[in-house]
Amino acid sequence: MTSLALLVSIFYLLVMALPAYVLDPDTDLSAADASFWGEDAGDGSGASVASAGDVNGDGYSDVIVGAPDYDNGQSNEGWAFVWYGSATGLGASGTPANADWTAESNQATARFGYSVASAGDVNGDGYSDIIVGAYFFDNGESNEGWAFVWYGSSGGLGASGTFANADWTAQSNQANARFGNSVASAGDVNGDGYSDVIIGTVFYDNGEAYEGEAFVWYGSSGSLGAGGTPANADWTAESNQFDARLGFSVASAGDVNGDTYSDIIIGAMNYSNGEGDEGAAFVWYGSSGGLGASGTPANADCILNGKEYAPTIKEYGQAFPHAGYGGMFRRWLVSDKYEPYNSFGNGSAMRVSPVGFAYSTLNEVVGQAGKSAAVTHNHPEGIKGAQAVATAIWLGRNGKNKSEIKDHIEQTFNYDLGQTLDDIRPNYSFDETCQETVPQSIIAFLESNDYEDAVRKSISLGGDSDTMACITGSIAQAYYKEIPEYIIERVRDIIPAELLGIIDSFNERFLVK
Repeated sequence: MTSLALLVSIFYLLVMALPAYVLDPDTDLSAADASFWGEDAGDGSGASVASAGDVNGDGYSDVIVGAPDYDNGQSNEGWAFVWYGSATGLGASGTPANADWTAESNQATARFGYSVASAGDVNGDGYSDIIVGAYFFDNGESNEGWAFVWYGSSGGLGASGTFANADWTAQSNQANARFGNSVASAGDVNGDGYSDVIIGTVFYDNGEAYEGEAFVWYGSSGSLGAGGTPANADWTAESNQFDARLGFSVASAGDVNGDTYSDIIIGAMNYSNGEGDEGAAFVWYGSSGGLGASGTPANADCILNGKEYAPTIKEYGQAFPHAGYGGMFRRWLVSDKYEPYNSFGNGSAMRVSPVGFAYSTLNEVVGQAGKSAAVTHNHPEGIKGAQAVATAIWLGRNGKNKSEIKDHIEQTFNYDLGQTLDDIRPNYSFDETCQETVPQSIIAFLESNDYEDAVRKSISLGGDSDTMACITGSIAQAYYKEIPEYIIERVRDIIPAELLGIIDSFNERFLVK
């Protein structure tokens, strides 16, 4: 029960319904403020478009347009065109002849420009850079795909771009992988002040055919490092599912959790999760260490496929039906209802520990703890218990001493932590409520000397021992910064293999070692 409940709250699902704006069929396109036109039939101009950022530092944003079937010496080699912004906008209607900068692949059927984007400022020189994908480019492997980056400067992007003068390139080294079918800035996922890039490879194979993969390289004062290959990427994600096509789309997600680090989102257009090729999108959070362990759907922080807290808890609970749940939770689990049942049981406090480790500020921790509890335990005492435990974890991992933790919990949550275990033990009996287990579990931590001692003291009270040990142990780990290796090894022998990947990725990204 303990390990499952802890795992469930790792998954914070962000479900956002974005309004769609449809162009009125009667809109006169000739009235557009600027337009860009291909030159010959079948050029595909406008197949990809994006802001280029401000590549020349004049204070005006610039635009980039891809034409993957453009011919200029080679059939379907593809081109990309950039026009610079100005005080009067983008100037006359754009044509290949009046573009401020162009780039081409010089290789037949490379489809250069299938994807285009601003790369942010990958080298920190104050100018925006651009990234262009050519998903059929050959350089050792047929149709492996490449991506090209050019740096901005006071003079813009420099000489017209070619394969030879790109400032940085990356390739898949795998035939027919379609590397570069999607490209984007990843924002600054590790907070080092340099923009990072993300590149999708929709047909990449790494155990499953056409599973797809995405690769991230971190920017630096020396740019993006040596030429990019899967072997030197700073972070990767794969679907582990046949024909899921992860990487069909990639983008920065902005900073969805307000921790000051950029996050990323990756689409997998054919991912199956019960319906068959319904597709999914996955989000991974940035941190001071970047994006953490290599990504799979199992360790994604958010799975944006229409799920919310309650369905996800039910999904995991139903996958492990014999885990020893309380009666009210079990009935909720097997019902077709998703509404909370006003519980003040200690399950909300037991399952909340990941919140205390995962968020940067105390306000975030308290808010997320309340949300994780209210899915089922929406009674004020159920929410309070979860928030108190998550707060104690956050205080412990941020260097507060035991007196400071005790005072904060007493003053904020009005728990009496003045008793000793010797005072409590003689008259204590089994109780499943937050009111009669959370304070006692915190006191066991306050009297402990190390992690193992904390867990033993909690169990010594003789109450709802497994749940209380989980509560006490999570605070003790945050405070003491370690768990004895022999305990870790024994627990890993017990936890089902399909859950270990989630635990390991969470530990690597968030937990104090």
